[in-house]
Amino acid sequence: GVLPMWEPVLGYVPRPEWLPTSGPSNKDIDPTEWGMTMRQFCAFVMACFMGDAQEGEGTLRRFAAESETKTDAKQAKFVNLYDIVDNFVKPWTRRTGSSVALLMNRDAPLRAQVMVSHAWGEDIIEAMVALLGNLFSRGLPLDVAIWFCAFAQYQPGDEEGDCGPTVADQLKRNPFGSVINSH
Repeated sequence: GVLPMWEPVLGYVPRPEWLPTSGPSNKDIDPTEWGMTMRQFCAFVMACFMGDAQEGEGTLRRFAAESETKTDAKQAKFVNLYDIVDNFVKPWTRRTGSSVALLMNRDAPLRAQVMVSHAWGEDIIEAMVALLGNLFSRGLPLDVAIWFCAFAQYQPGDEEGDCGPTVADQLKRNPFGSVINSH
């Protein structure tokens, strides 16, 4: 018979124990140092999928079923960056003032070596595979520091009562231009 196609879906996923709960604020660190290694990027993305995987059914499968009726990019059937940010990045970084990258590298923020341009509506797994293929084809190691906006910038800063910075405050610092012009 034909193997069923695995459909990535989201459900309750506990915050990984390896993700620190405090770090330097994006307010205080130069945007060129909001990097994370490709290895860290892959670990974070995969952590978003692993929470209730051992349960088999659970909420992951329900997300895909509900997604079949959604039509815009933010609600597509595959898991995209909107899903990752809303369901994982924001809850796991809320009230820290630190992006995922700064939490993961709190003792020594990483200067980005590679700027990643992507679309938020794309399948995050396809994006990860494409990024890995691109880095490997260039002979770059998994420990190369990348700048991936959703993980580099602090995302929940626009929420009421959050310590910030807001996304707008971070954009005033010209993070994209700073990273591109730093090489």
